[in-house]
This record gives sequence, structure tokens and C-alpha cells, in this order.
Amino acid sequence: MAVLTKTLTLAAVGLGLLASAEPRPARSGRAARVAEPIQMWLEATTPPPSEQDCHAAGPICKGYGSCEPYLFADAKCVCRCMGDDDWSETVRCCLWKMRKEDRDPDLAHAVCWGGAAIDTGSLPAPKLLACVSLCAVKTNHCAEGEPNP
Repeated sequence: MAVLTKTLTLAAVGLGLLASAEPRPARSGRAARVAEPIQMWLEATTPPPSEQDCHAAGPICKGYGSCEPYLFADAKCVCRCMGDDDWSETVRCCLWKMRKEDRDPDLAHAVCWGGAAIDTGSLPAPKLLACVSLCAVKTNHCAEGEPNP
């Protein structure tokens, strides 16, 4: 729960950074640090190629390795569990591009979750919590050496 809270906090920071139309003037280069996530979001949300399927059953979720963790949960499981609402598909496409660019996973999730929340007008935190909780159990099985369905 603490890790999800941390990531939701990062997403909230991402929302704040993305909602700023203009970088705020500040000392020691803060404006550049504020503008970077905005640029990352703009680059990551350019329309995906027509062959890119951002649905839960598509190749993005299948691209996660067996028992690949994020937030102490199985990433493939969370990817599929979130379903195909607008927010989840937007996040999935964004994270796919961030992953291809080898971006830091925490920053990528903050930018994609925050940007998708602004773009779609929603942030399905209860569903996200349920999926992370469900998929954390699967990750525990991976840690114990049991196969992950």
C-alpha cells in the first residue's frame, strides 16, 4: 500500500507538472526540471503507429516478462487487470513508448498516469489499488519459484 501511495503521489506531481502550461520561474534550473516531464508526455503520446494495439489483450501487456515486477506486483498482470478504459489504454501506450526509450519506470509511470488523468479526466485509483493488490499475490508466487499464470 505504501508503494502504491508513493506512485500515486508521483502521479499527482506529474499532474501538477503537466497542468502547468508555462514553466514556473524558479532558482537553480527548476523551470527546466518542470518542463522535462511535459516534453516527455508530449513525445510519448504522439499517436502510436496504426499497428500498435494498446488494449489489455494486445502485445504491450504480452511484452512484459514472466514475473516482471513493478510496485511489488506482476507488471503483466496489472497491465491486463486494468482493462480497456480510455485511461488504461492511454497509460499503456505511453508506458510502451517510455519503455522503448529506456526511461526510469517510476518517472514514466508518474508522467503517464498524470498525463492520462488530465487527458481523460479520470484516475481510476480504486481499480489500480485492486489490480496491484491482486497481482502482488501473483508476484509472491513468483518469488517462491511457482509458475505465474
